[in-house]
Order: sequence, then structure tokens, then C-alpha cells
Amino acid sequence: MSASAEPQIQESPPPSAAGSWQGLWARVRAITPSQLAHFVLIAGALGLIGWLVWRNRVSLAPFFVGIVLVYISLPLVDGLDRLLPRWLAILLVMAAELGLFIFLVGTLGPPLAAQIAGFLEHLPTPLRLRGLFEQLVGYLQGLPEPMRELVRESLEPTVARLRENLIEMLRALLDFVIIGLLELANASGFILSFLIVPTWIFAVLLNHGAGLRAVDRLLAPWLRPDFWAVARIVDRPLRAFLGGQVVMGLSVGAISYLALQLIERLGLANVEFPLLLAVVAGLLELIPIVGPLLYVLVAGLAGLTVSPQLAGTLALVALGVQVLANWLIWPRLERRYASAIPPVLLAVAVVIISQVGLLWLLLAGPLTAIAVDLFRYLYGRVADPPRPAGILPGEQQPAPAQPAPASPRRRRWATPARPGSATDKSV
Repeated sequence: MSASAEPQIQESPPPSAAGSWQGLWARVRAITPSQLAHFVLIAGALGLIGWLVWRNRVSLAPFFVGIVLVYISLPLVDGLDRLLPRWLAILLVMAAELGLFIFLVGTLGPPLAAQIAGFLEHLPTPLRLRGLFEQLVGYLQGLPEPMRELVRESLEPTVARLRENLIEMLRALLDFVIIGLLELANASGFILSFLIVPTWIFAVLLNHGAGLRAVDRLLAPWLRPDFWAVARIVDRPLRAFLGGQVVMGLSVGAISYLALQLIERLGLANVEFPLLLAVVAGLLELIPIVGPLLYVLVAGLAGLTVSPQLAGTLALVALGVQVLANWLIWPRLERRYASAIPPVLLAVAVVIISQVGLLWLLLAGPLTAIAVDLFRYLYGRVADPPRPAGILPGEQQPAPAQPAPASPRRRRWATPARPGSATDKSV
């Protein structure tokens, strides 16, 4: 068959702009008054709920903590649910989390508070800083005199300002914690909400599947795929953050503490605040890209308050901990929790989010991923032709829009029906 005899595939011309606007106007005119009233009622209710939550955010702080605990506990409960009744699995997980919290507060709380207070008192005076710089310049004897004078004049005021900023930051952090606790204690609904939260967490975990199905039934059919797609867009980075970045932060903090204890046992350096430095290492690891570099700088500056030798030792230890963690731990997490956000964009986002506050900076990774994926999803939905609903960026097929029904396995844990009741199928 010749090439000219091959069937020609005719593509349908794209719709004209006038036809598109006419179709949109037709869909708008098809909205009934009851549908419009239904939409206004739902939007008003959501707006009122949001306003009430924001206005009472101090009293509702225990519920925010409860949401985080539900998010952490749900995979553990679902795993134990295969072996135990769900209510028993929830009680075991909540008891384990409470015991871990009490253990950490009782074990790490007092020494960490003592080390923070000791570090504030240990910060050198300006006269002590000048002596340290004279000692540092002494190590640079090989440099010409103008160069040594330049080092002295440029570094001394810089580190002095860093010292003042560090003191102000630590005092502001302590004031924030103390004032926040006082506000929580004075809030009228705080004690009541604190007592209700454990029961609320238990109820949410117990009825998680039923709650998802109830929400799914309330959604309009045309909205259901987009709603669950947005929910998955928010869920994916948060799970990646908890499963990857938080685990990496805990690992870096533990390795840092062990490394500081090791160099002290070997007599290489006398580290007075190993627990404080390990906690800082773990927290800064939560900040993507710049967090590890910040810890190397913080460790060096902390060591410089004692001697230049200790500054170099702590900076090398911090760098070695990062290399070791990235070699041993991160490859095991990267396959499941690596972020698809380009590092260049993530670095810019970290700088922007740092202007908002420390808490938001620690969440810079998942917040950036959520914002980027939401933009990509909405851009695809309004494209011409639009991307099918429910398909997330990077996916080829949509996930099921409706939550999975309850597993039949759970029926064996259900309470048996009383003979003759409405649920008894034997009559």
C-alpha cells in the first residue's frame, strides 16, 4: 500500500473562544436557586468555622496537637488493627505515646534546661571575645600584617553582633514558651479542651473510615474527584515529612550526641553542652538544604566561645555527622520520601518562609511541596483541554475518588447482634 493510500486522521478543531464563553454562560444559567443557596450556605458555614477556630486558637491548641497525634498514630493503629480489635490497638498506641512523652520529658527535660541556662551564662563577654580573636590572629602569623589586621577588624564586630543576636534569640524563645504557657493556662477553655482531647483522639481513630465515607457521601459527584485529589496533595508531603525528614532529624540528633560523647571520651575536646547541640542538630535537619549547613556554622560558633580549637573540632564533627547520616540513613529513606521539588525552588522558598517564623521554617519542605502541587493540579484542571479530575501531578491514572469500604475482616471484632434485634439476620 502506498503512503498516499494510508487513512488520514482528522483532528477536530479546537473550540472557539466564543463557543467556550457561550458554554460557560449556559452552565451558569443552569444553576438553580436551590443549588446557589446550598453553595452559599456551605461556604458561609466553612467561613464561620474558620473564623471561630482562628479566634479561639489558644483554647484549641490541644486539638491542634491532637490532630498531629492522630496523623502520627493512624498508620500504627491500622497496622495493629490486623491483629487486634481496633479499640484495643488505639489504646495500646495512645499508652505507648504517653509513656514515650513522659520518658522524654523526665529524661531530657531537666538536663536540657540546665544546659540552655549554662550556655547563656557561658557566653563570653566582649573582653573575652577580644582575647579569643587575638588568639585566632596568632594562628595567622604567616599572613602579612595588613591581612591579619583586616581579619581582626572584620571578624571581631561580626561575631560580637552574632553573640548579641544569639542572646536575644534565646531570650525571645524562652519568653515565647513561658508567655505561651501562661496564655494557655489562663484560657477559659484550655483545661476543658485538654481533658476532652484524649477522648476526641480515640473517637477519630476509631471512626476514621466511617468519617471518610460520610464526607464522601456529602460531596457532589462533580466535586468528589477534585476534593480527594486536593486531600491527597496535602497528605503526600506531610507523610513524606514525617516519614523522611523527621526520621532524618532524629537520626542526626542521636548521631550528633553519640559523636560528641565519643570525642569527649577520647580526650579530643571537652564539650559542655552535648545534649543542647544534638537537639539543635535535629531541629535544623528539618530545614531542607540550608539546615545542615546552619548546624555546621552553629557548632563552630558555639565552640568559638571557648577556643578556636574547639570551634574547628565541633565544626568537623558536625560535618562528619552529616556525611555519615547521608551515607547510612538517607539512601534508605530517599526511595519513599524524597521530594520532587527542585532544590533551587526549595532554597528560595526556605528564604521566603524564614521571614514568617521558626515554626513555619521547620515546615518549609511540606508547605512548598503542597503549594507547588496545588498550582500544578489547578493549572492542569483549567488547561485546554483540561486534565482529568483526580490525577495528581506525576500520576498517569486517577486514584479511586471514593474511600475504600470497611474491610470485612473487621466484622469479626464487631459486637454480636442480640437475638430478635433489628440487626439479627437469623429471623
